[in-house]
Amino acid sequence: MNRQDFESIVETYGADARNWPEAQRASITQLLAADPQARSILGREAALDAWLTTLEPPVSETLEARIQNDMLAALDAPVHALNAPAPAMRPLRDIAGSFAVALAACLMIGVIMAPDILNSFFAGDEMVLALDLVGNEFLN
Repeated sequence: MNRQDFESIVETYGADARNWPEAQRASITQLLAADPQARSILGREAALDAWLTTLEPPVSETLEARIQNDMLAALDAPVHALNAPAPAMRPLRDIAGSFAVALAACLMIGVIMAPDILNSFFAGDEMVLALDLVGNEFLN
């Protein structure tokens, strides 16, 4: 194992050896024994793990119990009851779907009609050529 692979594993799984992939623990241990820079990388990651642990907010036991009870109630509920949208949301969903279809239709019409609109606006190839000549005069 090289130092880059070791650093990638430690950054991914943390400094705790129990979290490292089982197949690579022996080669990681050998690298740590032979490479002082790998040991410093491990120390840096251990410090980061300790700092992140201090940032974890304490978990309220009542909140945890309420979440577990809600999950158990949801698991006991019939499947069709969980998948059905709320009655108040159905009209809003229908309106949003209609709006999306109308917007898609307008965009398609715009894409299809764009060449004809540009041609009529610029009055054919002569106007495009005149705009090109004027642009070249002012830009050069």
